[in-house]
Amino acid sequence: MMKLSKMLSKNMVLICASLFMSILQIQSSYALTPTSQQIEQFKKLSPQQQKKIAKQLGYDVGDLKGISGPQKDFQEVPDLMNPRPETEKPLNLDEILAQFPEKNDEPQYFGYDLFAGEPTTFAPVTDIPVPSEYILGPGDELVVQLYGKENQNYNLSVYRDGKIQLPEIGPIAVSGMKYEEVKQLITKKIQSQILGVEVSISLGELRSMRILVLGDAFKPGSYQVSSLTTITNAIFVSGGIKKTGSLRNIQLKRRGKLIATLDLYDLLLKGETNQDLRLQAGDVVFIPSAGARVTAMGEVNRPAIFEIKKDENIADLLFMAGDAKAQSNKSSALLNRINANNVREAFNLNLAHPEDRKLTLRNGDELVMGKISDFIDGAVKLIGAVTREGAYHWQEGIRISDVIRDLHRDLMPDADLGYSLVVRKINIQNDINLVQFSLADALSHKNKDEFDIQLQAQDEILVFSVKDSVKYAEEFNLGKFDFKNKNKQKQLLLERAEKIKYQEKYVPQINENESEEEEKDFSRVTLLKPIIEQLKKQASLNSPLLVHTIQGEVNFPGLYPITDKNTIKSLIKAAGGFKDSAYTVAAELTRRKINTDEPMNIEHITVTMKDMISGESTEKLRLLSRDVVTVRIKPEWNEVKQVIVKGEVKFPGTYVISQGETLKDVLVRAGGLTNMAYAKGAIFLRKELKEREAELLKEMQERLKNELAAASLSEATDDKKVIKKDDSLDLVEKLDSTQVLGRLVIDLPSVLVGEKNSENNLVLKDGDEIAIPPSAQTVSVMGQVQHPTAHVFDKKLNMESYLQLSGGLTSRADEDRVFIIKANGAVRMPQNRSVWFANSSTQLEPGDTIIVPLNTNYTKPITLWSEVTQIIFQNVVALATLGRL
Repeated sequence: MMKLSKMLSKNMVLICASLFMSILQIQSSYALTPTSQQIEQFKKLSPQQQKKIAKQLGYDVGDLKGISGPQKDFQEVPDLMNPRPETEKPLNLDEILAQFPEKNDEPQYFGYDLFAGEPTTFAPVTDIPVPSEYILGPGDELVVQLYGKENQNYNLSVYRDGKIQLPEIGPIAVSGMKYEEVKQLITKKIQSQILGVEVSISLGELRSMRILVLGDAFKPGSYQVSSLTTITNAIFVSGGIKKTGSLRNIQLKRRGKLIATLDLYDLLLKGETNQDLRLQAGDVVFIPSAGARVTAMGEVNRPAIFEIKKDENIADLLFMAGDAKAQSNKSSALLNRINANNVREAFNLNLAHPEDRKLTLRNGDELVMGKISDFIDGAVKLIGAVTREGAYHWQEGIRISDVIRDLHRDLMPDADLGYSLVVRKINIQNDINLVQFSLADALSHKNKDEFDIQLQAQDEILVFSVKDSVKYAEEFNLGKFDFKNKNKQKQLLLERAEKIKYQEKYVPQINENESEEEEKDFSRVTLLKPIIEQLKKQASLNSPLLVHTIQGEVNFPGLYPITDKNTIKSLIKAAGGFKDSAYTVAAELTRRKINTDEPMNIEHITVTMKDMISGESTEKLRLLSRDVVTVRIKPEWNEVKQVIVKGEVKFPGTYVISQGETLKDVLVRAGGLTNMAYAKGAIFLRKELKEREAELLKEMQERLKNELAAASLSEATDDKKVIKKDDSLDLVEKLDSTQVLGRLVIDLPSVLVGEKNSENNLVLKDGDEIAIPPSAQTVSVMGQVQHPTAHVFDKKLNMESYLQLSGGLTSRADEDRVFIIKANGAVRMPQNRSVWFANSSTQLEPGDTIIVPLNTNYTKPITLWSEVTQIIFQNVVALATLGRL
């Protein structure tokens, strides 16, 4: 993101310029003057952008700058070279990104970019000193000042006849003379005829002249240039040199004769300008095709494709390439050459020998300078969470404590003191074995072989960080680890590493120092990855893969290399020790036994605490390839379980519960219900029900939308009713906005009077909520009635009475599907309204709600209509109750 931001910022000036130009074009079409804000914005642009905008609008730059008021006089510095124009298009992101291509490591042609520009009339700065050897010609102007006895100033132009007209003196021929000679001539003439005066002579305006730039110029042609123009100036004005042109044989021709040749390499590599001659009118600068070319690449300071002259050699090429880098292998350079059969062949050169440096170059040669090996002889390497990574001098008898001498000065604060590794190469194939040790033990027991390991040359010491155990556990999961398919396993590792890299790079992190430097990762996942890759390469039929796994309740579960210790105790140390939730009485060791002619057999071994803390390497405790140690969690160990009790209890609040604790138990701990409590209206919410309800609601939303879409496509052809669009949309919107609760219907009065083991006495779970509302005194009527509202409960009234109190049913009411939502959330639906009250369980009670749904008996009835309506009203009633607590 940072790179894209920088790229966009580079184009902001161009965008502002285009915007300003558009504004001015609109203003000019109405003959209006740009505002002062627009003029100020114009002034902030670069001179080249100002010129471009002014030219397109038909203004002069000075006119635009002076619109808002008087401006100070300024001398405009002429452009020595304009950038080559690009096609003007509306900017888009792809074009912006295309302007910043990825780095190209291929060698480029040397020197051409310096002269690349837009062809233009070249106008050197006019206030620089004129050299004494400057040749005057028609069009030049001399400024003559007399002072002393007389004071006069004269601006004298050289006319076409090559003369100047000096007042009181007469004509003087100066064309073709050097500037210094002209000064002496005029001074002598004046002082010989006018006594008592001193003379000061300088050049004013210089003449322009026309020259030709031909050959492989970017845009060959005729150019009007200043009389101070040199050969390189002429190359600039023509836009530079094509890649096909020569930089080393640029010819200056005058009146058909070759005057001089210019080798631009002398200018570019040595800074020499003695061959950069001043041009005269009618001169021709000719750029021939490039000669032989060779390439220098690899460990040189200036890799590029160079043009060479006859008899130039390897030493000359190294000079052009800025010589070899310090880390180059000069004793083993490679020269690729095309032989007589048009086939490339390679030669090894020792550039430390003068004879090899004198080898003459040929067209198409490629010199490749290799890099010396990173191998450091006689050293040990320190890697990881240390203050100074890198190589340390090795000598016989050196130990861990000689490399890491102090825990505070030599280690980072997050260094793991309990688990470190020494990676040791054991043969010329670079196979490795591993030595496990503890930094704390090594520095506490110096010079003791058991703790302070003696190092060998080329050993690597890995010091891990205690950060990021989660990443490690995710990365090295044995269940995902495919030992048979190495490519698949490598891809798994790489994908996870890329995911980690993405998270570390793009997930915002708090950085107190606001530093852009990424914090280095020395976690187990990073440092162990190349080790496990190497162990995989070493594995064969007779040499099993030396890795094993520990999982469960340890701080750093995952895949680990087998070390010299090779015990369960050492593996537990590698994993950072037990978590406080670990069941340390016993663990399980899973071992895979593979015989050549038999299927794999899996064996499970119980390992006791004594076995785990023992450092012995018995057959049982010695770990083998692909063993898995599982450290279980303590029985009934969980994070703290809590439930919330609110409403009409004596002590509402959050309560920590134990395994098997029931609803009645918690209500007793909460002091029981208050006198105002309405037990029949209790609301019980559970997390898992909420999640299930959310899934069901989402499914019903999709089904309802599909049914509504189908119904809208099949309009009735008779006089029967069809679903109104407003009704269907209103139902969909209500369903979308319905808040899921996860309510469980309970019979709290039965819980309070029943036994502990009663079916109604729920066993509580973490996150449960119990809400006890105050006593209810109303019955609500909702849905398709004339006036939905709540009524004071009267046990003498039945459902028909409450419906009449709400104005009766509307014409769209479904009187056969009227139902009641009881105060505890239960729904009672009659089979026949005439027998509605035959069952005592359907009697109206305080807190109940009567629901009259919309009639859906149309040509294409919506099957979900009743279900959706019921869910919506149930949640509305529950939320209304919770809102009163």
